[in-house]
Amino acid sequence: MSEHRCFMGYLPGEDVGERYYVMVMQELTIYGHTVDAATKEQYPEDWPHTVRMREDGLEFACYHSNACHDGELGSNPAWGLREITREQFIEAWDNGWPELADSPITMEGPVASVGFIDEQGVLRKTWDSLHGDYDNAA
Repeated sequence: MSEHRCFMGYLPGEDVGERYYVMVMQELTIYGHTVDAATKEQYPEDWPHTVRMREDGLEFACYHSNACHDGELGSNPAWGLREITREQFIEAWDNGWPELADSPITMEGPVASVGFIDEQGVLRKTWDSLHGDYDNAA
């Protein structure tokens, strides 16, 4: 498997619990990976913002496409993301971020569920984008 780093110098898979996504936005297929460990380490002042975004049902991540190979940071609604495996993510990277129509990945099935951990490391909520609801965890 190739070793890929996003523009932050972050190797997908270094973060325990990292999640990978695919989404389609205006005919562009976008692949994302969470960057929680890198955010906490490199930009600790931004971590509370990441927590707040997740409270609001957004997933802050590094997003890649054939229009932006190295990726860029952003947030997208969790209900629009389909969770994929690390292997699927790396395969997409190796293949130049193919459009979904040219990929074995589909948007069928459950899409992303996002739990967020607050500043004290406590799981607070889960956003289940399949049902569009919040579930209070702790």
